[in-house]
Order: sequence, then structure tokens, then C-alpha cells
Amino acid sequence: MKNKLTLESAQLKTLLERAISVIPAKSTLQMLECVSLTAKNGKLSVYSTDQQMAFFSEIAVDGEGMALVDGKTLYSLLSLLNGTVSITFLPKQIEIQSGTKKYKLSSAEGEMPDLMKNFKPEGTFKINASFLPDLLSVSFCASQNPFNTLANVLLECKENELRVVGADSPRLARKTKAIKSADFSLCCPPSLIPVILKTFPDEEELTIRYSASQIEFSDGDTTIISSLFDAKYPNYEILIRDKANDILEIEIDRREMLAAMKRASLFTDDIKLEGNRKKFSKTDLRFIL
Repeated sequence: MKNKLTLESAQLKTLLERAISVIPAKSTLQMLECVSLTAKNGKLSVYSTDQQMAFFSEIAVDGEGMALVDGKTLYSLLSLLNGTVSITFLPKQIEIQSGTKKYKLSSAEGEMPDLMKNFKPEGTFKINASFLPDLLSVSFCASQNPFNTLANVLLECKENELRVVGADSPRLARKTKAIKSADFSLCCPPSLIPVILKTFPDEEELTIRYSASQIEFSDGDTTIISSLFDAKYPNYEILIRDKANDILEIEIDRREMLAAMKRASLFTDDIKLEGNRKKFSKTDLRFIL
């Protein structure tokens, strides 16, 4: 049958496991809880999106058909099946069969938002997927306030050095890696990092393409694309000192400083100078920061 596919359940389950990582936990749009299955020209493509991020991957199959089905339900069904499964595309539903087990799932109507349609890359570079865990560790430092620019992870390149930065008020993390690329500065949502970490194996080389509004990660067969935050990341470099002797010294009159501290103490229970070394002399007070 032309509208029937036959493939290994483990292969499809792996694709769906990655695809549903993009699906939102709750949505007012039923379509966003679905995955798109499209079989044509000898390939089955799986697509999912939450309107900010999208997953796309292809595997070789014989047959043709198209359906929008609930991604998490389909994944749960495949967890019950082993070995070879067949998928038959029927009007407004699909039929999944493995041995004597047979299930039917309704197919939604409509068209899913296509984040890849209008993507026009302005630059590209390559990294090994072994660098992805470093991205994840940096993303943990991103602010949890969605209205703060620091809620994003900065991905930038300066002088062929890739820099990944995550920060909130008390913390800042930065990872660097040598690459060959033009300079750029992109604000990525932290939710993108665990998705690409789950999607791409460590040994894969990834091609990353970007524009002013989107970024794409691909290994050739699988693609993750995400919208970028349209904002300028704060200047974090003033908080990082790369030189061991980069010490700022200021000298002030001791009596004036003590008077100022006494006035300030009226508005606080304690004046904390943790992390600073204090040197006192008879006439002045020196702070080495």
C-alpha cells in the first residue's frame, strides 16, 4: 500500500522523543501538541514546534502520507511496541500496528507554523557536539526573570573565539572555544540548550547558522531552529578580570571614610565588606578590590 509505512519502532521512538522535547507542556492550540508526520520521496519527516522553537528530522522509508497526531500519545503507544511497526495513513486518522497489536490515533486538521520557511541565514560556523554540555552549565546561571535581558544565554564570537555567557545578579558563567567565524552577538533562550543537548550525540559535528532573529543547529539529518531575543546583552566583560594583577586601588581620607560609613550605618544593620582586604593606617583607609 502506498499510504503505508514500515519501520523499526525504536527508530521512530527516538525521533519522537526528541520531537516532543519542543512541544509545550500546555497549550491553548491543539496543533502545538502535535507532531507532523510527512512521508514522501522516500523519506519520513517529523516536525514539531512551540512557535518559538522547532524540531525537524528525516529517516528513509517507503510510502506516502501525512498526518498531525498528538506527539506524546504517539510516543506512549510506541513504548508499548517492539520490533517492526507499520503506520497506515487513513482519512483523519492513522493506524499503528505491530504483530497482533493495533491502535488508531486521530489526525488534527490544519497547518503547523513553519519556523524554517522564512529563515535567511547571515552567517555559519561549526562546532563539535561535545561542547554542548558546556552550554548547559552556562545556561543554569541565566536569570529566571523572563523580562530581564539576563534571562537569555549570550552566544557571541569575537576574533574567532566563541563565547557563551549566562548571568543573573549574583552569578556569571562564561565558556570559550576557538572557531572560524565572523563576529556576531546572539541572545538565545535558555530552553534551547537542553533541547539541542538531548537531540545531538556527542560525536556529531554541528553546523550552526544564524540571522538577526533566528539560530539553527543541524547535523545534516536533524535540525533545531529557535527564535532569538531581540535585545543587546549587558556588558559582562567589565565583571571578568583576565589578568591576575588587574587590581583597582583607591585611596581616601580615613576620617572622611569613617564619617561616611557612620552615616550609612543608620540605614543598615551591618556594613558588609566581605571579599575585600582592608588596610588601615593612621591617616587613611585603603580598599583593595
